[in-house]
Amino acid sequence: MFDLAAALADPASTDHRLLIRDMDAIAVQLKRLADAKVPVLFRPLHEAEGGWFWWGAKGPGPAKQLWRILHDRLVNHHDLHNLIWVWNSVSPEWYPGDDVVDVVSADVYLPQGDHGPAIGTYERLVDLGGDKKLVALGEVGSIPDPDQIRAYDARWSWFVTWSGSFIQDGVVNPRDFLQRVYHHADIITLDELPNFKQPQEPPADCTAALRVLNQWGGGFQAEVTVKNPKASSITGWQVKWSLTAGQGVQNAWNTNLTTDGPTVTAKNASWNGTISPGAGTSFGFIGTGTPSTPTLTCTTA
Repeated sequence: MFDLAAALADPASTDHRLLIRDMDAIAVQLKRLADAKVPVLFRPLHEAEGGWFWWGAKGPGPAKQLWRILHDRLVNHHDLHNLIWVWNSVSPEWYPGDDVVDVVSADVYLPQGDHGPAIGTYERLVDLGGDKKLVALGEVGSIPDPDQIRAYDARWSWFVTWSGSFIQDGVVNPRDFLQRVYHHADIITLDELPNFKQPQEPPADCTAALRVLNQWGGGFQAEVTVKNPKASSITGWQVKWSLTAGQGVQNAWNTNLTTDGPTVTAKNASWNGTISPGAGTSFGFIGTGTPSTPTLTCTTA
């Protein structure tokens, strides 16, 4: 087996030069991805603390040293900044440091039929990263049940199922279970991700939606919810829509509402003009005539 400790101890040795040569060869391929603006979840030296790979066979000291040399070579020497560095062991003794790790992860192979949330490993990784790093499952056999993940608040960022029988035999991960996992509301799959390479439309100033709460012959009660989709607070808003033939507004609450012909303008009251990012407020009114679903326009003051 390759003697990592000896190679690192002698920078002039052939083995040390071979290490650097291999890093440079890896950098060539990673540079192609960087040029194509592709971010990479980079998980080198995985399962180091297991000791079964050459990079972990000599203990934590050489493994951590190699990680830091690799990080420096790729980031500082080759100027690669498309890499998200994923550490893949749970022991603090092996951890190379917050400054060279973006994500902490572990490989978890639960017994067949066990789809638990691996909460013990999750909590160890949270502690390892000081509760400041994303936490991921680098490899799994049995996929954790999303309902159990939610119940135990194990906020795994992602999981990768090993290939072969783990995903194909219908036993480790039965087909009906896989279908439930991949259609679960808490699981995001590749087809659901936005195209990050395309320019994104800036969020609207505000949004508004109307719903009819109650109706009777000749009238109805409606509620309008105003939301702030922006990353900063808004301090005033107004909503406009058009009445259909026969409609009118008798009274309203939580808003300053006026009509000009068929046009309705509802402005914030003195106490609900400020809306925090992602939050919302609502107002209501009594309408006459037949309720409808008008197109609402929301703007900030």
